[in-house]
Order: sequence, then C-alpha cells, then structure tokens
Amino acid sequence: DLAAWIELWRPYIEEYDDDLYDEGVKLLSNLTDETSWKSGLEKCFEWKRGMPLSRKLRASVGRILLEKWTEWKLSGEVPRHFSGNVWNFFLLHLLSGGWTNPVAGRPIFDQHVWRAYCWIASVDCVELQMQRDWTRCEESFGKYEEWFRSTIPHGVKPQHFDRAVMAFGRFLKQYKPVVDADPFYGNRKE
Repeated sequence: DLAAWIELWRPYIEEYDDDLYDEGVKLLSNLTDETSWKSGLEKCFEWKRGMPLSRKLRASVGRILLEKWTEWKLSGEVPRHFSGNVWNFFLLHLLSGGWTNPVAGRPIFDQHVWRAYCWIASVDCVELQMQRDWTRCEESFGKYEEWFRSTIPHGVKPQHFDRAVMAFGRFLKQYKPVVDADPFYGNRKE
C-alpha cells in the first residue's frame, strides 16, 4: 500500500520548517512589492537548504530580478540561473506555484528523489550530481516528474509524497551497498 509507505518514510525528513516555506511562497505571489517578493524567494531557498543561506547562495538568489522571474514563469522551462542543477529545478518548483498549486506545481527534484525513483522503478541511473550535461538532467527530470505525477496516490498531498521519496533516497545513499547485498530487498544487480 503506497499510502502506508508514504506515512512510514515521510517522518524521517524533520529539518524543514513548513511555515517558512508557506510564508515564502505566499510572499512570492506578491509581484507588486519587490522587497516582499525577494524576501519570499530567500525564505524558500532557506527552507530548501534547511539552514541559513551561505553568502554565495544568498548572492545568487539576490541576482534574481522580478522581471526575470516573470519571464521564467511565462516560459515554463527550467531556468539556468544557478551553476548547480538542483537549485535550478527548485526554482522551477517555485515558479510553478510550489506545493500551493497541486495541479500545476512541479515536483522538487534533487539527488535524493532521483536516487529513490531509480531504485523504486528499477532503472539504471547516473547519480544526479554526476550528470554534467544539462539536456540529460532535463530528461531525468522529465522521467521523474512523469513518475511522480502517475504514482502519487489520490488524496495524498504532493509534499508528503515528496518527503517520503526524499527520505527513502537519503536512506539509499547511506545504506545502498547493504540493500543491494541483502536478499530481503531482492538482488538489485540482476
């Protein structure tokens, strides 16, 4: 039962302050007050990072202008603002309305959910941080997003599914050699 699996794994992600995320996304919808909007953007990135922004990340986020935000939002494409792909995909998540828009909101995509997807779907994948080719990263996101949307059970909040998948991906990172060798999990190498 997938809903039970989600409830099993979701609590293992504790470091996120959902109030900070909700406040940030709410401020992002205020396109008439650039100061509030910028504050919302910083809050959302701080939420994703799970701690205060580094000087470098704060500077990168600070270089996002409202005009560019609007342009990206209209395009629907993954922005290429950050040197790290994960931050660009998080930006896409925010541009789509985040979890406040369960129909059109794009899922959060990072190395943990990608690893979990690959294991669950029994797909051979290259770790996301090893994918230097932008086109390949976008293709990976497309596969993950399709799987995410087709797999999430009816009535389950997307952020709950995301948390469970992320927690499982973190587990796999730490214990994958043990999981691969344990007959309980099946032989993942076949």
